[in-house]
Amino acid sequence: MLPFAAAALFLSACDDSVPIACTEIGCSSSTVVFLTAASGVLPVGEYEVLVTSEGGGVADCTFQILGDCNGSDVCFEDLGTCSVFGSVGGGEPDSVTLSHGLIDGVLDLQVLIDGVEVYRADQDPASETHQPNGEDCPPTCTSREASIELATG
Repeated sequence: MLPFAAAALFLSACDDSVPIACTEIGCSSSTVVFLTAASGVLPVGEYEVLVTSEGGGVADCTFQILGDCNGSDVCFEDLGTCSVFGSVGGGEPDSVTLSHGLIDGVLDLQVLIDGVEVYRADQDPASETHQPNGEDCPPTCTSREASIELATG
């Protein structure tokens, strides 16, 4: 009887139905747009970045670049519903990262500066799935990233 008990104990150690422990790291699905200028410096002005798709998703991101930053990010002012993160290189605004909820489908990207369209193009960025707590643990989030380089600057 002892060999049978040992075999049963060994097999129960390999049981796949044992619950796994998951951490509780959160995430959110998003579409991120990286905005740069070919000259390396984004021009001063009020920006509107429109992201639309055939699937009906819309992001209308507005922000203002106020001028020479003198090495700080106070030259960026978020005026809209997206999360706006500005970057300063050499005292000048050199890039902006915009984050919004997930927008599926082909993206129609449009950039206006002071009401004048300076960029418009379609992009279909790949979707990446993330599970910060591991493959078998929730949540599952999706992200997409698009890049815009303005000729203006």
